[in-house]
Amino acid sequence: MPKNNWVLGTFYRVLHISSGANTLLVTLTIGVMLHFRDFRAVWLIVLLACVIKLFLQPLFAFGQSTLFGFPPVWHQIVVLEASMPTAALSAVFAKRYGCDAELTSILVFTTFISSILTIVSMIWLLG
Repeated sequence: MPKNNWVLGTFYRVLHISSGANTLLVTLTIGVMLHFRDFRAVWLIVLLACVIKLFLQPLFAFGQSTLFGFPPVWHQIVVLEASMPTAALSAVFAKRYGCDAELTSILVFTTFISSILTIVSMIWLLG
């Protein structure tokens, strides 16, 4: 379709703006759902989720990409992708399908904050 048409051009601009705002909207949705309950009650679950998601998963990805002989760039991509935090949309799905949205929001938040350190360390380790 031609983009020089004013109707289609406007439509494409609206789609571009809304795609840029998607992350902000998901973050606001999680912020609305986030209620900090007693953190002492869930600290073990949070610690377990961070260890599995941010340490064990990249470690397994490193081992598998080494085992299969991936090229260096693919190896780095696989390890960095494995060390990414939990997707923010999982909290929205938890709320929608009646799961524990509060716990999911806490897990998304803590894996995001913890991933700042783990991603930097993975980049440093991968050289």
